[in-house]
Amino acid sequence: MLCNLFIINTQLKAQFEEDSLFNAFKKDTNLIDLSPAKYPIFLDLGLSANAYNGDLSSYQKWTAMYHFGISFNKNEKWNGRINLSFGFITGENRTYQSSKPNEQGAPVTFFSTSLVNFNYELKYHFIKTKRWAIYASQGIGVMQFTPKNEDNQKLINLLNTRAADESYNNIAVFFPTSLGVNYWLKSGYGIGLQGTILNPQTNYLDNIGVLGTRNKNDQVLQFRFFVLAPLRIINPKKIMNFKKRNNYTNEKE
Repeated sequence: MLCNLFIINTQLKAQFEEDSLFNAFKKDTNLIDLSPAKYPIFLDLGLSANAYNGDLSSYQKWTAMYHFGISFNKNEKWNGRINLSFGFITGENRTYQSSKPNEQGAPVTFFSTSLVNFNYELKYHFIKTKRWAIYASQGIGVMQFTPKNEDNQKLINLLNTRAADESYNNIAVFFPTSLGVNYWLKSGYGIGLQGTILNPQTNYLDNIGVLGTRNKNDQVLQFRFFVLAPLRIINPKKIMNFKKRNNYTNEKE
């Protein structure tokens, strides 16, 4: 009986010390900086509206893309962001005609292109406080695009939609240029809005090249709303130092 009481007392004592350590740990600002603007890494989730500019339309139809990324926030001025996004763009001009009527093939008058983008961008903060940040960024990335017609057929395989012997690669480099603002809540989470010109290095987002009336690359304008969720990373050495400062050591027992 006494043995059982001793065991229960020992367990309660251990639990009490563990709870006390946890409560004191939460209050120790040397372990976690409680200022929301100083978390070093954020999970970056967003939804954007996108409009295409090319042969068939000029920023007339808006479509959605979804964004998943990691934003870095350690430095005062320069910070990076890694992004993966997917969605689609579309354009239509039912009266569009070839710029070269003597060429074989007829350009499409409608397209819907799925996009999968991966990019890195470097942000420069003009203003950065505990709550606000205003920044510009320049990035580089790779996009995979698949234009389709109304029948959901891949246009890259329909040779009669382009000039004779005209082909293209559906993977392209792009250089996104952005201007954005974000606000950190007291909880450490953040919200923001970013405007971006994607600058794709291809003229075939709409499957129109040689037969088109534009002699430059297609363009995509993007407005992204995003939420930032702090990823709290605690250094194990700081935990051990914290225990020692508060006498939570094996020697105490």
